[in-house]
Amino acid sequence: MVSAVGTLKIHVDTADDFVMTKGQNRRTISLFLLALVVALPLAGCRTAKVGQRCTGNETAQTKTHVLVCKKGKFAVLMSKAEGLRLLAEYQAAQAAAAVETPATTAVTAPTTTVAPPAPPEVFKVVAGYQHSCAIVRGLVSCVGENTSGEIGNGNNNEALSWTATGIRDAVDISTRSQTTCALRVAGTVTCWGYGLGGELGNGAHANSNTPVDVLGINNAISLSSNGGGTCAVLANNAVKCWGFRFGSATPITLSVPPSTQIAVGSTHMCGVRLDDSRPWCAGGNGEGQLGNGTMDYSEPPVA
Repeated sequence: MVSAVGTLKIHVDTADDFVMTKGQNRRTISLFLLALVVALPLAGCRTAKVGQRCTGNETAQTKTHVLVCKKGKFAVLMSKAEGLRLLAEYQAAQAAAAVETPATTAVTAPTTTVAPPAPPEVFKVVAGYQHSCAIVRGLVSCVGENTSGEIGNGNNNEALSWTATGIRDAVDISTRSQTTCALRVAGTVTCWGYGLGGELGNGAHANSNTPVDVLGINNAISLSSNGGGTCAVLANNAVKCWGFRFGSATPITLSVPPSTQIAVGSTHMCGVRLDDSRPWCAGGNGEGQLGNGTMDYSEPPVA
């Protein structure tokens, strides 16, 4: 790299030294020695005279100059003032070179490219009635039955190998019999497959072999699907659900405690309370699955 400072040209050869050229005069100066010019007065280096005997690579100083041992005698390396000036000019040249453009120098400054965020490191697999779906680093692929659009690839041909849905930013995935839903990085939810009971959450009562957005969900943090419906826990810890089981093709807010997690079963559902991390359950209780000591159905959540 060559940079110009007035009439003095400084050519950086290595990280440790540079060559000064002024007219035909060319000298290689160690940056270490320049630093020495600044450091010697503070380092307690011994004082000597020009011509005084010395050994090796010994250095010394006078009031105005830095001395270096050459052939057994101290010789002037340079004045302290010159060293400070050269060091300042070198630093200025380095700073100028850092902002030079291709129009003024043959050296092209490196460009910085900001890479897009890496896909989330999520690995999860779920299984429906006769299909399966998986997330691998944000990419969602499905395999198996496709009569209702379970594969999500735009057709209804069964898939004998893992087939991409086109979703590339999934952080969670949930499936029921023939419907699958994915939670996206932005907090939205996308569903595909069987939707005759409103299971896709897009307001329609129809199947879809491509992913469709669930209406009104933009801050979900987790999903759970089963028994004709899907539920999402939102960032404010509210719970919204949709599908045949909940009587709505668009998400509705349930009257349940603020929750950090939800699990939807075939006839009942349970969640984890935000305030004390205790479980609550609601719905069918024919086998005592609500855990309240009875076998009675309960719409309100019970502890």
